Amino acid sequence: MTVRSALSLLGALWFAACSFPEYAFVPEPEPEPEPDPLVSVCTDGLPSDAETGIDCGGGCPPCGMGESCREHQDCESQACVNATCQQPACDDGVKNGAESDTDCGGQCDPCPPGRDCGSDKDCSEGVCADGFCQLPTCDDGVLNGDETAPDCGGSCDPCALGLSCDQNSDCASVHCDGVCVSPGCTDGVLNGDETDTDCGGPGCGPCQAGSDCEEDSDCVSLNCDDADLCAAASCDDQILNGDEAAVDCGGTSCEGCPNLSPCNTAGDCAGGACQSGLCVPAAPKGAALSRVGWSATASDSYVDDDPNEVLDSVGGRWTSGTSQYDGMWLEVDMGELRTFFSIVLLCQEAELDYPDRFDVYLSTDGEFGEPAQPTLFGGVVSEVSFDTAQVARYIRIVIRSAKTKWWSIDELNVYE
Repeated sequence: MTVRSALSLLGALWFAACSFPEYAFVPEPEPEPEPDPLVSVCTDGLPSDAETGIDCGGGCPPCGMGESCREHQDCESQACVNATCQQPACDDGVKNGAESDTDCGGQCDPCPPGRDCGSDKDCSEGVCADGFCQLPTCDDGVLNGDETAPDCGGSCDPCALGLSCDQNSDCASVHCDGVCVSPGCTDGVLNGDETDTDCGGPGCGPCQAGSDCEEDSDCVSLNCDDADLCAAASCDDQILNGDEAAVDCGGTSCEGCPNLSPCNTAGDCAGGACQSGLCVPAAPKGAALSRVGWSATASDSYVDDDPNEVLDSVGGRWTSGTSQYDGMWLEVDMGELRTFFSIVLLCQEAELDYPDRFDVYLSTDGEFGEPAQPTLFGGVVSEVSFDTAQVARYIRIVIRSAKTKWWSIDELNVYE
């Protein structure tokens, strides 16, 4: 490079450095976020136009029982009746409680075809498929519609011998005697395979008490005694006969049936309530169910923490080991079907490791549908109460809001 070129470059650099002032960039401070006025309204202990009750309803969290409301969503129970939050009922016009659809299914009367369902018991025709109650058909394996026996009689194909019927046209033999019989069972003569005149044997209907018989199926009472005579139905014969709802209980003659026995009406049950075809208590007793044989599982657990700690009654505690998130769950298997009115979760941890919001799901078979109690608010003691007795084997608690705290439970109890 020549001296002239070097001097020219030096001059250009000097000019650039001296001709432009330095500017320090100072960013504008970010404005402080304005406090959410709704948060303060929902925690000030005073009524406002944004609420329906004190710190609840409207734009605030849902209200508990007895609080004022304008709409169903103002209430934890999703039932606003006469401007007051009420317990779920089967005539409140809202899908709530354990209902599978509005005012039907679950603890209410079964739903008609086309309505939502979680199991066959939710449906008036006894068939739930793809989440909906189905119309009766002649191949669904259920006694429904105008059938006289499962998938036969009425508007379906005629029934075989020995199956229930109402009229001759219900039977392939075109002879109905309460059950489908062969033509020879109406001739007034003891013949063929009959054990007594026009009854008994493989082709005729069962015989009344006092008639000759060879085996139990020859008798209406299903009891052929040692003298080869049909015995009368009784409440201590260890046989489901007469108008009993279950073996030796229910009906018009026998004592009421115990919980979880089959039933047709409330009168069949010792507890005074028949729900979804099973006897249940009509009112709570308040006693905790025995947890012997129960087991618990969870979506998350702290190292060496066992979810079964919630069932041990000896001071143990289960902890999730990670921050609460929407969908975190704890499930309890009670080993068999139980009836109950409430579930209580106890969290005595000083850090208050309970969920802010959670749903409760119930199941008889391990498959879960809609929550039995949605959007409940947690606390040191979280009680889940039901207006009518619930029937379930499995209980699943699912968190529905995130929280930095871990989830802890000291004890989980279920009460009759």
